[in-house]
Amino acid sequence: MLKTTVDTLFHKNVLSNKLYALYLSSAAHLKTEEKLVGFRTSENDPLKHTYEHVAQFYKLTQEDKNHLFLYGGLPKSFEIQTKTFNETCLMIRQPSVSIIDCLKRIDYSKPAVRFVLYGKKRKW
Repeated sequence: MLKTTVDTLFHKNVLSNKLYALYLSSAAHLKTEEKLVGFRTSENDPLKHTYEHVAQFYKLTQEDKNHLFLYGGLPKSFEIQTKTFNETCLMIRQPSVSIIDCLKRIDYSKPAVRFVLYGKKRKW
C-alpha cells in the first residue's frame, strides 16, 4: 500500500515531489514517537491498572522496591538491569489485572478467597 501511495505521489511535478517527500518522512517520524510512548503507562498505581494497560511497563519507585523485595526475590540478572537503567519497571500482565479486578469485587465479610497462579517454570 505504501509503495503505491508513494508512486502516486511522485508522479506530480518536481516541486510537489519535494513537499510530499518531506510530508512522508515526518509522518513516519511521528509514528515512531507514538510507538515509543505507547510501551510505558503513566499510571504507576497497580490498583488502577486496567485491561488497557496490559503489556505496558510501569515504574516501581525505589522505596516500593526496597519494601517489597527487602530480602531478595528478584533474579540477579534483573537486579543488574535495574542498576544499569537506574529504574525498576515491571510489565503489566493480564493475570494480574484479572486478580486486581476480582479483589475489587470480593465481599470481604465472607470466607477468604484464594487465588492460584500457575504456569511453566522458567529458568533465568
